[in-house]
Amino acid sequence: MWDRDRFKELNDRWGHPFGDFVLAETAGLVRANVRESDIVARDGGEELVLLLPETTLDDAALVAEKLRGAVGSHAFRSGDTPQRGAKPTRTTISAGVATAGADLDEDGLIGRADRALYPAKREGRNRVIVDDGDEGDEPGEVP
Repeated sequence: MWDRDRFKELNDRWGHPFGDFVLAETAGLVRANVRESDIVARDGGEELVLLLPETTLDDAALVAEKLRGAVGSHAFRSGDTPQRGAKPTRTTISAGVATAGADLDEDGLIGRADRALYPAKREGRNRVIVDDGDEGDEPGEVP
């Protein structure tokens, strides 16, 4: 699960049409960096969910880091926003990563990913946090 960092500030500064452009452009970046069998969905607002079938937790964390880097290094510009001569806008994402077990339904999986997303936002944003499924452990940052 991904959440765009400081998305409200982006909308406030450049307007909602540019925010919509950034969301669409981000979805394109994600699709360009995952397998055809992977599923990308908007969960609401600026959150995206990515389902990676037959992927280990470690590999899912690597994909999340790859996408975090791709989005963070992308220069967003649409028409005259930001204005000509100004630097393009760069944004970041925070991600929570989890894998499903035999005893976990889709709501439980989304819950684990969301549980990992909160510390990613709380601890400074622009990071990937993994929930290993152990209820006694706090989710941890990808090294």
